[in-house]
Amino acid sequence: MAKKKKKKKKNKSWQDQTRTQLLQAGLSHLSGGNPQEAISVLKFAEKRHGKADDISDLLFRCYITQAGDLFEKGMKNEADAMRNHAWSYLKAPAHLSETDLLSYLSISSDRDAFHLYKQYLSANPSSPAAEQCLAWHLFQTNNWELADAPGADSPLARDAVFMREAMPMMKNADWEMAAEALRVLPRKSPFASVRLFCRAMASFYSNKDDDAVRALNLIPKDFPLKRIVRKLKTALSEPDGSNKKTRAMARLSGLWDGPVNSEGLIRDILDALTKGRLKEAANAVREFAGEICPQDQATATAMVLQTIRSSADTGKFREDGYVSLVRNTLPKALADSFIARVNLTNPGVLFSSAGEYITRFLNKEFPDAEERRIAKAMVLLNTAHLVNKFGGEAVIDDRSGLEKFRDVLGAECRHDSGIAIDLAAGAIRLDPQNKAAYMAIAGFPRNSKEERKKVETSLLAMCDEFPDDPYPCLELASLYYETHAFRKAEAILGEAMKRAPHDNRVVDRHAISLLVSAEINIRRGKFHLVDKDIKRAEDLESRKLAPYIKEKKLLAKLVRSQGDFQIGKKGQIPLFEGCIDLKSLMDEELSTMTLFEEIRLLSLLMLDIGGPNIRGRKSLSKFLEGLLKDRLKQDSRLSSQEIAGILTPPPTEFRPVFPDRRVAPLILKMSKNILGRIKTEEIIPLYDLILEPDVAQAVLKDIRKRIKNASEKDRLLLEFYMTVISILEGEIKDPGMLEEIVDRAGDGPVREELRAMARRLSVHAPGRLKTALENFNFSIFQNPFPMGNPFFDFDFLDSFDDDDDFDDDEFDDDDFDPVSMIDGLDPAEFMNMFMSGSERDDHDIDAIVGKLEETVDEFGLRGAPDAQILSFHDILTNEQAGLGAGMNLFTTMLEMMGVRNKLSREACMLFYGKKKNGKGSRSC
Repeated sequence: MAKKKKKKKKNKSWQDQTRTQLLQAGLSHLSGGNPQEAISVLKFAEKRHGKADDISDLLFRCYITQAGDLFEKGMKNEADAMRNHAWSYLKAPAHLSETDLLSYLSISSDRDAFHLYKQYLSANPSSPAAEQCLAWHLFQTNNWELADAPGADSPLARDAVFMREAMPMMKNADWEMAAEALRVLPRKSPFASVRLFCRAMASFYSNKDDDAVRALNLIPKDFPLKRIVRKLKTALSEPDGSNKKTRAMARLSGLWDGPVNSEGLIRDILDALTKGRLKEAANAVREFAGEICPQDQATATAMVLQTIRSSADTGKFREDGYVSLVRNTLPKALADSFIARVNLTNPGVLFSSAGEYITRFLNKEFPDAEERRIAKAMVLLNTAHLVNKFGGEAVIDDRSGLEKFRDVLGAECRHDSGIAIDLAAGAIRLDPQNKAAYMAIAGFPRNSKEERKKVETSLLAMCDEFPDDPYPCLELASLYYETHAFRKAEAILGEAMKRAPHDNRVVDRHAISLLVSAEINIRRGKFHLVDKDIKRAEDLESRKLAPYIKEKKLLAKLVRSQGDFQIGKKGQIPLFEGCIDLKSLMDEELSTMTLFEEIRLLSLLMLDIGGPNIRGRKSLSKFLEGLLKDRLKQDSRLSSQEIAGILTPPPTEFRPVFPDRRVAPLILKMSKNILGRIKTEEIIPLYDLILEPDVAQAVLKDIRKRIKNASEKDRLLLEFYMTVISILEGEIKDPGMLEEIVDRAGDGPVREELRAMARRLSVHAPGRLKTALENFNFSIFQNPFPMGNPFFDFDFLDSFDDDDDFDDDEFDDDDFDPVSMIDGLDPAEFMNMFMSGSERDDHDIDAIVGKLEETVDEFGLRGAPDAQILSFHDILTNEQAGLGAGMNLFTTMLEMMGVRNKLSREACMLFYGKKKNGKGSRSC
């Protein structure tokens, strides 16, 4: 309590200080070795007096200093976070002082360090100190290909040749040979200290301790192996029997007793764990940690335990055995926080572990408010990724944890599909500079208006945080296209062009926006605008979009002709003025294209001519089909990857451009064996992209051919895929076969691939099969009514077959009419069969709305025109199919609950159809 009051008083004193005083205070804290306090003061100065170069420079130095301190303590992740903050305050590298340059190089990754130094050299002379720092990067990482970055004639590049020759000698402890190989290095070489170290080690092993100490004394204090240098110098120069000498020799025991047999120790640990000998495993972990880092055995123990964790994940030993091992090797306080951190990756307790870690351990492990904020953002983002990966399974497994820690995690959404977006949005609010969080939230599925709004808010925030980055503008454009907000999309793409006019991503997306405009105007018959849009798209010279631009250009010509075309021989003059000769036109347009591009264009054009009202469509389709078949006969000229490409629908950003993107059914109908040309390692990702009822049989046929010669792993994956499709097609009646395939896979990576495959296939499945695939739990098919509610499953009557007093043969199925039963049921009574009035709160309604909106997305109706949605509505309410009475009851029940008013346009139209309002217009 006293500490909080003291901090509040200090903050209050800042209020009265001038800008100069705050800067002086920050500099004083930094000079005094307290960068955390300096950051707090300077951030306050920045907030109070605005951003300025002098404040930014000081903040850069503070973050770099803090990162260096954390790096020295072995806290690499925390150091990386501080380095990223420093990067946000980094001015142009060419204008850095040498001191700041060295500070940044010392904690950068090797590639970042060399890239930064190269930029620095563009306006500054070479820096021997910087090149020495870079030399130590190379010494530690062996990335010798980077040595030429400062210039082929630099001392670094010149001397790296000799270092590369000497490194294998050092690794084999041939110190004399290494020292001899490095004798050619001048005293001012960036690698001079390495030469001294080799000389010291050669003298040590030759029992010339005085020579070794003299060489060690010449090695600079910031040498990469400074700890070894310091301990060896102590062991050789202190008097015999002294405590310092004894401790130093113990910590360098490998130099006297031989190397640590790390592989043997790890094998002992894993063997003991696998056999359940926890005490033996704990002793082995402590011994190993003491050998590799005797000066900080607790940190080394935690690192060893973290490494062992990967074996626990693969099922080599029980989870509870691993937890016991942690508690037997770490002090209680460290063990509790370590287990909490480990559980952050456990999909069965995602929300419980994240909430517990944030509430119990976050403040202790990150006492600094700035670091704590970033750490919490990382926890939320990690949880968001796992929720997105495991989906409904994670939510079901830890529903209690989710409800308990909703407020702590910021999980506002009551729909399971929106939880990942909530968590990522919370991470962004805590750490607005985290680009990974923005990229994550942009990639998560968004199934409702509320979720899309949250994604939009986050991306708009990214636009403000990174004013030069076009990425958020491009993602916002995709978001706006999803909701048919074309003007917003065009406006934000204009902003992207200002930010990065030569970025290929921006150019391509700008071209797509012009094609969207052209598509709309083709349907409206405004061809003067179509020509303008296509010309602008062509002027962008996007190689990637050239076939799509040409396809829209051809479509516009065909629609505009209104059937005034002929199919003549090549070069033949049209019979009538203004008449289009299709053969000449297509020969001219396709002449400059590759076979892949030709097939792509023709398939999309065939789909597109089904949209606008084109006269002569039948003869046109026949002509285009002939061209496409002719090209498909040449598929031997295409690679496996190219064949997969022509079957793959255009990316989702093309959805407004092509109303029908399903090219696979069209091509598979014309070329029966084209799937067989694709490599097995590429085929399952393609199945996921093209799977729909029209291609299911083609996929099944291809899988049956592949299974014969597949490897054991591929056979399991293909069998699982084939079984799910066969169930969906009605060819297999026993879904329990899926559990048998999963059992054969055992534990390990193949099982995880099957889990991921099940989630992808769940979007095509209905009812219990969908639930089983989502949760990767097929025991549901062993129990007809696992939820205790057999209302929609009448197979439960078979369980009474052993009753001799009741003969099933006497039961007449014709007397049982579920539709008539439903038709005569009062909606309120129907609703009360599932929930009481007290249970029908807003949470239930929101969940129902979420499920109905998911149905719209599964049908692909989001943003679809009225006519397309109404065709689905007619199927749902088809009396002949026996669905009308049930749907009427269902929709009446939704209206009584107040659900209808919360539905989107698409959902309202799908379930209720069109209703005439008082003005005679049609609306939902």
